[in-house]
Amino acid sequence: RGIDEITSAAGNQTIAIRLESTAALLFASLLQFGLALIQAPRGSELDHAQRVLMEAAALRPTNMADRAECAAAVGTIGSRHANAGEFTKAARNFRKAISLSPSDGALYLQLGRVLLDGGKPAQAVSALETAVRLRPTEAHRVAMDLDAARQQSKLSREGAGKQHD
Repeated sequence: RGIDEITSAAGNQTIAIRLESTAALLFASLLQFGLALIQAPRGSELDHAQRVLMEAAALRPTNMADRAECAAAVGTIGSRHANAGEFTKAARNFRKAISLSPSDGALYLQLGRVLLDGGKPAQAVSALETAVRLRPTEAHRVAMDLDAARQQSKLSREGAGKQHD
């Protein structure tokens, strides 16, 4: 009975190693495919790229380096949308990137900026404050955006209050 248990355990370990190896290869393939889609000249491929990258990250739920790599790629998609003036799509992609790498202050900074540019200053304040909390050494880079978001948010609230008077 002892030999059977050892043989069974060794077989299970071999299967686990093969599954992990297969997941790693599939992850790498999906990541490369997603990156290729980002580089495609047609912007219509960006949504497809984002889905592929999220699927890749789902294969490696505990591998933070792989998740961060996917987050950076999804953030690139967000930047492409922002550069095209598509702030809602940009914000959606930065939020997805943050879901993959929640301690990446640069993603919160980018989210805050697109929210500000997209006319959502109150949401921008929250994202920018998180960016400062995660990356205090770069607070000076965020200060102008944060001040602008706070000012615009205040003006929005005051304008909403006047409409109700």
